[in-house]
Amino acid sequence: MMFGRAALRLRTGSRSMSQAVQNATASGEIQAYRPKVQVTRHMSPFNMPVVTPVSKFLKFNAERTVENASDWIPAAIFFFATMQVGNHYHNKWAREHAMHGGDEE
Repeated sequence: MMFGRAALRLRTGSRSMSQAVQNATASGEIQAYRPKVQVTRHMSPFNMPVVTPVSKFLKFNAERTVENASDWIPAAIFFFATMQVGNHYHNKWAREHAMHGGDEE
């Protein structure tokens, strides 16, 4: 029979215990099964502080800004120069257009 052991357990109406538990309970008392598992605790996201201190935020960003200065300073200079040149030509051409009017003839 394929389900022989399961059918036998159902017929007798009891569950078999492991041999270690049976040896520990020789006098007949019931002993709870306690697995030997070590539980590690960690901080839940619900227990963490909601807002980090501003000093920690500023310290982290100051360090990151200094470390990455060689990457962002040339880009900032290029952006600033592009804006200045663009504004210069826009003002120059807008003034010329206003003085001479449109090309409608």
